Amino acid sequence: VAYSYALQALLSFLENSKVRNDEKILKKITMETESLGSSVVQANVGGMIKTLSQVAGDVLCPLPSRIHATRAILNLSRDPANLESMAKNPAVIDGLMQAAAVRDGNEEQVNLLRGMAVKAITNLASQVTNRRILAKKMGLMPFLIRLARSIQSPRESSSSSEHHLKVLKDDLRGIISMLVMAM
Repeated sequence: VAYSYALQALLSFLENSKVRNDEKILKKITMETESLGSSVVQANVGGMIKTLSQVAGDVLCPLPSRIHATRAILNLSRDPANLESMAKNPAVIDGLMQAAAVRDGNEEQVNLLRGMAVKAITNLASQVTNRRILAKKMGLMPFLIRLARSIQSPRESSSSSEHHLKVLKDDLRGIISMLVMAM
């Protein structure tokens, strides 16, 4: 499996519990997953997806670290080769659910994190076989429905935060529909 030596080194640092939520390392990993192109990065290499999922879902990690980890997961979820292994990995779904559930912090960062987490789940559900897996995931459907209901309809505004809310609500409607059809 091809991935850069830089990414391999960053992952080994990240797996050390003392620097697990280090924002600089997470930012570098995010940049590596973007610059390499998702097709050469396998999500299950070296515990990467598990570690990223733990950071994304860790409420004690700083919000910027969680954003970087979730963005890296989102980048990996864009590659069809990663979708099945990610959808079958309970740590991925749990981490994304925790990331999407965030409420405390800077409003723009919260909306960005929630939006990326929901988009990653949507990407995972893009394959029909994964929809069945996700539809059976205990707690996912009720969580998505509660999340959709909790989002106030955005005002007609041009703010970035309002745009993120509109996209998030649309993504939630789409994924709920896909998963209901798979049940």
